[in-house]
Amino acid sequence: MGKNNYILFVLLVVSDCLFAQKTTNFVLIEFKDKSSGLCNSHEIDLPVSETYIKRVENLGFTFKSASTWLNTGVFTYNDADILVGLSALSFIEKVTFDCVSESKHQNILSENETMSEQRKTKKNDGNSVTDNNSFYLSQIQQINGNYLQDLGFKGNGIKIAVIDAGFPNANNLGALQHIYESNRLLGRYDFYQNDSNVYTNSTHGTSTFSIIGGLKSDFSGAAPEASFYLFRTEVTDFEGQTEEVFLAQALERCAQLGVNVASISLGYENNGGNGFNDGTQSHTWADMNGHTTIAAKAVNIAASKGILVCVSAGNEGSSPWKYIVTPADADSAFTIGGVDLSGNIYPATGYNFDTSFRVKPNVSACGLGTSFINQSNNVQTGSGTSFACPIIAGMSACLWQAFPSKTNWEIKTAIEQSASQYLTPDKRIGYGIPDFKKAYQLLSSTTYVSNKELENEFSVFPNPFLSTVNIISKGNTNIERINVINNIGQIIYTINAPTENTLALNDLPDGMYVLQIETDKGLLIKKIIKE
Repeated sequence: MGKNNYILFVLLVVSDCLFAQKTTNFVLIEFKDKSSGLCNSHEIDLPVSETYIKRVENLGFTFKSASTWLNTGVFTYNDADILVGLSALSFIEKVTFDCVSESKHQNILSENETMSEQRKTKKNDGNSVTDNNSFYLSQIQQINGNYLQDLGFKGNGIKIAVIDAGFPNANNLGALQHIYESNRLLGRYDFYQNDSNVYTNSTHGTSTFSIIGGLKSDFSGAAPEASFYLFRTEVTDFEGQTEEVFLAQALERCAQLGVNVASISLGYENNGGNGFNDGTQSHTWADMNGHTTIAAKAVNIAASKGILVCVSAGNEGSSPWKYIVTPADADSAFTIGGVDLSGNIYPATGYNFDTSFRVKPNVSACGLGTSFINQSNNVQTGSGTSFACPIIAGMSACLWQAFPSKTNWEIKTAIEQSASQYLTPDKRIGYGIPDFKKAYQLLSSTTYVSNKELENEFSVFPNPFLSTVNIISKGNTNIERINVINNIGQIIYTINAPTENTLALNDLPDGMYVLQIETDKGLLIKKIIKE
């Protein structure tokens, strides 16, 4: 079946919701290339072709926004008859529909009483909260974060983006006023509404923001001296892949703004859990391979740009789905699970997949009885991996403040190596509970991390790779030894004084590895991924 005929077929058999009464109908259109004037151009930072956008608009669609990284435009439409016209556009790679009928929306509301409660269930939000002012410091002490704070590292100079469902009243809460008064709220944007008013919708984002930046007499966040961006990516009316494109756009903005750490307490749904409003678009287990979903692709690209992307693991551990959700599955996500203050596993934390070779969650923090600031500016506790994620995001910012020359990969690796079960990771809390004092000590060691001067002296490609990896020196640096290390820290391959530029690694299982290159000028560490 030809490409255009295939698109036409998809359009004709698409979900019945396209022809039901609707609130807003979205269509995601992925283009084959970046521009009709640039042959085979796939540079991720080039803008989406305005020519392609205009030709889709000429069919009757309304352009909303686009992800440059994913080369995907978000369009809305009112008349289903115009969908057939897409089949004639040869520059379209893929079409995905997101729509919600009024009746479906009403059913969701009746099941969950209010939209606020519905979104708590679907977006990794916590359970019910109760007043408790005595344990906020424990969630920092549990991971030895107070060691860094006592040294004066509280995130100063580090840019953190909190990407969430909304931040109502964040600009009015006393515990967050210090950020606004010192001009450390650097920007805000709502990628759904295309405006800067993020102070609407779910209070979820305000809670996660407070866990990092909150400060009052009876509460201190993980990184209260950091600078912040607030990004809303959630659609009020429905769940769908459109939200994943908005997440991608937020991460693109992070890269443009020089954000160091992104905290994402969101997860996109699956057939075993609540699912998308259009069930035909819900993710399956096969999608959760770390690089297939829109959200996972975006997180991986963001990490390649130098951002430490912290993502909550999800709260599906006690549900029929059971496993983590995307983008927690992303290869390069710093996925955060949950424990209680005694170190016991938070039961709802999503499991890693049974057959997965990757360590997910990567590490875990307090996700049961976590303290945050509520809408009345009081300390409350709630549960969910949503609340564990910003703890690690904030403390990672403090660690990065202490070692500003380190890369996101070095910060992440040090935190993992500091964790309670680094040598014996499992599928519930990963490497375990990190110790930020130990991570600080690891980064203080000159033998732990790469020599920064070597970063630009070698080319390691392709990455990801299928069978071989090339290591090319751009200067006259001599390689003395090469080690390949697996995801639990074991050296699985060593070659001394290599004479060839190519490593044959075709026998390795698919997964993530660390390439440790010892040279006469120091140590170089590179992450490589086998597909």
